[in-house]
Amino acid sequence: MLKYFLILLYFTSVTGSYFGCLSDDMKLMHCGPCGHCSNTQDIGIYTKYNDTLTRYATHCGLVSFFGKFFIQKCFENYIGFTKNCSTCWTKNVICDYEKCLGVCINSVIRNENNNYKNNSLNKCLQCDETNCGPDFVDCAGATRRRLGIKTDIRRHSYEMCNIINKESSIHYVFLSAPIFMTLLSFFLF
Repeated sequence: MLKYFLILLYFTSVTGSYFGCLSDDMKLMHCGPCGHCSNTQDIGIYTKYNDTLTRYATHCGLVSFFGKFFIQKCFENYIGFTKNCSTCWTKNVICDYEKCLGVCINSVIRNENNNYKNNSLNKCLQCDETNCGPDFVDCAGATRRRLGIKTDIRRHSYEMCNIINKESSIHYVFLSAPIFMTLLSFFLF
């Protein structure tokens, strides 16, 4: 299995400037920094289940009453994510359990669509996005939005990465963490 690494990447396209995640063979995998789901297996799962992953993840979320081990195994065995990526999804489910349980149970009982008629997220997804989403994105790296994959959750175009598989002018900047932090401090302070 290829090891993926985080690299500071700056590239310009018709849509602006972004930071992105590169594979070992220097191919742009997705917008944003790499994480535990930034590998070919997990990206393949995102692509394969683009219209059903929300439902499958909800199924795994329902086993949260049985504990973390069962949630993790559900994401690994039922969906097919790698162990590290499954850990990100498991942490997200636990966060949802702690912060969104009431609205999410109500959403499941009422069999709500992912989006309301005005295109806004249902209350469960909005709670997840507000309270648990940032930590999930930091952990996972690759997400369906960062991959530019249209899913069963309707999103505005400005929320989606739209530069994957498009012509971009790429400029690589390899910086060690201390050098990067020193440069960053000049801009922040």
